[in-house]
Amino acid sequence: MRLAAAAIALGFVLSSFALAAEDPPLVDIPLGPLLRQSDLVCSATIRTTWRTGQTLPGNGVVLCEHLVMADADTVFKGKLANGGVTFRWYSPPQPAVPGLPSGRSAHSGPPVVGLAPGTRYLLFLQGSDSGTWRVDPSVYPPGVPFISLIAAQSTLGLDASALSNAARNHELGEEFVAAARSLEQLSYPQNALEYFDWTGELLGTEAPPLIRPFLTSGNPWIRYFAATQLALSDDASGQEVLLASLRDRGLHTFLRAGAAWGLARLHDTEALPVLEGIATNDPDSFVRGGALRALWTFDDRGSVPALVQALDDPVEYNRLFAARDLGKIILGRSCALATVEAHEAELVAAWKAWAAGIDLPPDTCKNFPP
Repeated sequence: MRLAAAAIALGFVLSSFALAAEDPPLVDIPLGPLLRQSDLVCSATIRTTWRTGQTLPGNGVVLCEHLVMADADTVFKGKLANGGVTFRWYSPPQPAVPGLPSGRSAHSGPPVVGLAPGTRYLLFLQGSDSGTWRVDPSVYPPGVPFISLIAAQSTLGLDASALSNAARNHELGEEFVAAARSLEQLSYPQNALEYFDWTGELLGTEAPPLIRPFLTSGNPWIRYFAATQLALSDDASGQEVLLASLRDRGLHTFLRAGAAWGLARLHDTEALPVLEGIATNDPDSFVRGGALRALWTFDDRGSVPALVQALDDPVEYNRLFAARDLGKIILGRSCALATVEAHEAELVAAWKAWAAGIDLPPDTCKNFPP
C-alpha cells in the first residue's frame, strides 16, 4: 500500500477530512508485510466475539484480550482443518478497565465497529502453541490486521493457499475491487481509495484493468479515487475524470485539489490551460493552491503569466507557490519553500518588477539564503 503517496495525491485529504460515520474503518498498513508475517491469511465472517477478561501488557498500556469465532470462506495462506477459525486479538482498554489514566478516552481500534456477527473480514493471523490463532501485538499494532471485505466474492472455495503468489494476489485484488463497489452508495466512501491502493500494491501493472470500470461510477468520489489510483500507476485512462473533477466547483475542495495533482502526475500538457485558469480565478483558495503546485511540476514557460497573476493571491501560501514556481521556470532552480516564505514580500515585489520589465529576475537560491 502506498497510503503516503495517496494522501499527497489527495492534497492532504485524509489528514484533513474526518471519515464519515457510515464508512467502515480504514487500516493504514502495507499489505506486503502483513502477508509475509502472517501464518494464516483468510477471509471470514464473524460469528461471535467477546472479551475474555484477560489482559496483556503492551507499549505502556494494558491490552484487553478478545476471543473471536468466525467462519472462513477462503484461505489465502496457511491451513485450516475446517471452515471455522478461532483467534485472539488485543485492544486498548475501555475506560472501565482499571489502570486507565484519568480523563483519557479509550477505544478498541478499527475492528470494534465491524467485529460483529455477519461482518466479513480479511484476517491476518499468527499461530500459537495452544492451537488458537492470534493477533500478536508485538508484531502488529492492536486492531490493525482486519480489512473489511463486505460480501464474499471468492470463487476459489475454502483453500486457495496452494495458488502461486501472483494468482493469490489477483484473487485478493478482485476482493478489494468488489469491496470498493459495495461502497458506491455511501456519501463519502474514502475507503475505496484504500481498496484501490491495495489492488495496485498487489497487482502492479495488472491493477488498472480492475480499476478502470470505476471511472464510470455514479459516485463522484469513487470516480475520483479510481482516476487517482490510475494516475499513481501512470495510467492516463482517468485523465478526463480528473479534468472534470478539477472543473466542477460543486465537488469537494479536496477532490478538486487532488485532481490537479493527478493531472500533474500524468504530465498532461493539455491540462495546462485549465490549471492556469484554476490557479488564478477559482474562488476556492485551496484549489488554487493545488493548481499552483501542479504547475510547478510542469515547469512550462507558458504558465508564467498565470504565475505572475497569482503573486497577488490573497492567500500567502499561494503567493509563495507562485514565486517558487517562477524561480524554477525562469532560473531553472527550485529553492526550499521556507526560503521563499522568509523573504515573501521582497520576492513578490521583485518578480512583479521583473514581469514589468524593470529589473532582473530575483535569484531565490543565491540572493536570499535560508
